[in-house]
Amino acid sequence: SLKGFAVSEENPYFTAVDGVLYTKDKKTLVAYPAGRGEESFKVPEGTEKIGVKAFAYDRNLRSVELPESLTEICDRAFYFCELLKDASFGGGLKSIGEYAFFITAVRNVEIPYGTEKIGSGAFKNCENLKTAGVPGTVTEIGAEVFRSASDSFVLEGFGTAAKQYADETGVPFKEAVRVIVNGKPIVTDKCAEVKDGCTMVPMRSIFEALGAEVSWNDETETATGERDGKKCSFKIGDDKLYINGEEKTLLSPAVLENGRTLVHVRAIAEALGADVLWNGETGLVTITD
Repeated sequence: SLKGFAVSEENPYFTAVDGVLYTKDKKTLVAYPAGRGEESFKVPEGTEKIGVKAFAYDRNLRSVELPESLTEICDRAFYFCELLKDASFGGGLKSIGEYAFFITAVRNVEIPYGTEKIGSGAFKNCENLKTAGVPGTVTEIGAEVFRSASDSFVLEGFGTAAKQYADETGVPFKEAVRVIVNGKPIVTDKCAEVKDGCTMVPMRSIFEALGAEVSWNDETETATGERDGKKCSFKIGDDKLYINGEEKTLLSPAVLENGRTLVHVRAIAEALGADVLWNGETGLVTITD
C-alpha cells in the first residue's frame, strides 16, 4: 500500500505535508496514504475540506482529530475505515457528506453546533455507534444516516430535522441542547437535557467550565462551588440554592441520574455571576462572564 506522497515544489496544483496530499493552498486534504500505518492523525489547522474518499479503506487509523477550520467532510471521506473508533470535530463544520463514515467503528458522535447538513448514509453500518448528538442547527438529514447502528443506539438532538428523522426511522430520541461557556462548548459524557423547561447539565462540568472550585459532602449530599468571592451550594433533591448564604428557590432541583449530579445550568451560572442566553430555535445555552 502507498505509504506517502511526494510532490514537486513546482507543481501548481498539489503539495505534500508529511506524506499527506493537499491542494496547493493546503485548504483541502486530498488523500491520506492508506499504507501510512499510523493509528492516529491530527488534521492540521487551516484545512477547510476533507476530500472525497480522502481516507477511504485505511486499515490502521483508530482516531482522527479535525481542526476548527474544517467546514466540509466530503462524500465517503472515511469510507470503510473499519478500525476508526474516535473522530473529534472542530467547531467550524457545516456539512458531512454522503457515506462519509460508512462502516467505521465510531462509538459516540457529537456533531458540532453550527453544522447544517448530514448526507445520506453518513454513519450507516456503524455497528458500534451508541449515541449521536445532532444540534438544532442541522436542517437536513439524508436517508439512512444512522441505519444499522448498535442495538442500544440513541439519537440525542434538538430541532425539527433530528426529531423528524427519529420519528421516520423509529430510532430512540432524546431531546438534548448544547451549552457554550465563554466561546467553548461544554463536552461531557452525558448530554445536556431539558427537564420541566430547565436545561440540566452535569454539575462538575459547569463549575469547572466557569473556573469554580468544586467540593462535595457525601454525608449531606451537598455540592459547593466557589469563584471570585461568590459561593453557591445546594443539596440533591432540594429546591433551595444558597448564594453567599442567601436562599434562592430553584425552578428545578439538582438530581442524581446514573451516578451524575445534574443541575439547572442557568441557576448555577447566574449564581456565580455569569450571563446566560437561551436560543430556543436551535437549542443553545450561551454563558459569558
